[in-house]
This record gives sequence, structure tokens and C-alpha cells, in this order.
Amino acid sequence: MYASKRFSFSPPGYEARTILAALDYNHNKGRPLRINAAGGMSRCKIFKKRSNRWTVHTFRVNKTYTYIPELQRRILDKRVSSNKGLPKIMKLRAEDPRRYGLLTAVPAPSMEELLQGHVRRGDDQGAPDVTLRSVDEME
Repeated sequence: MYASKRFSFSPPGYEARTILAALDYNHNKGRPLRINAAGGMSRCKIFKKRSNRWTVHTFRVNKTYTYIPELQRRILDKRVSSNKGLPKIMKLRAEDPRRYGLLTAVPAPSMEELLQGHVRRGDDQGAPDVTLRSVDEME
């Protein structure tokens, strides 16, 4: 939720998101089980494709985010009392993977090799000769 694998984050951003996830977990880990209208535990059955079997999932009371306003207040107080501005340029650490640039499993060919194999739409080069036949000729 806080550090999706679909997006790239800077190391400080990733660290902050990981800390937020830990705070969220710690605040919500002791939630009680949800009770349904009949007075029993709220459950549902779920089919797991990987194990090819059914399991039971027990629901918990919805999460609360009451800790966030206090967290925001403390962050703002810390920021105001620091008497420092935000850094304009962030220097990359030596171990930062962004220093390596784009990493691929296959080495890039030269531009000449790419252009030789490139075929643009509308070019007749490399296209097989096609003769149109009528339906009568095909029978």
C-alpha cells in the first residue's frame, strides 16, 4: 500500500514509506474480529488458485487512521523548528542503483544494426510478393 512495486522510489522516499507501513501495522495489529448480525464471527470462503483449495477468511474491524493527524502535527513542528530549508539538489549515495542507469539482460546493439532490421510501415522492402486471386480461382 505504501511502497508499491509498480513504482520507483528514491532511497529516502522508500525508507519513509516503509516506516509508514510499519506505523500503520503497529497501530492496527490488535484489531478485534468483526461480528456479524447473527452475533458470530464474520467469515467468507476464498478459493486459492495456487494451492487449488478453499480456505476460510475471518474479517477484522476496519482499520482506523487516528494516528495520522498527530503524526502530521509532529512532522510540521519538527520542520518548522529545524530552521533549515529543503535541499535543492540531492546527491546520490555511492550504493544508489540509479547511478548504473538502465540495466538490461540483453546488451544494446549498435544503431546501424537496429536500422538494418527496422521496417517502416508502407515500405515495400522485405515484404513478400502477394498475388490476389478471386474466389473462383481458389476452387
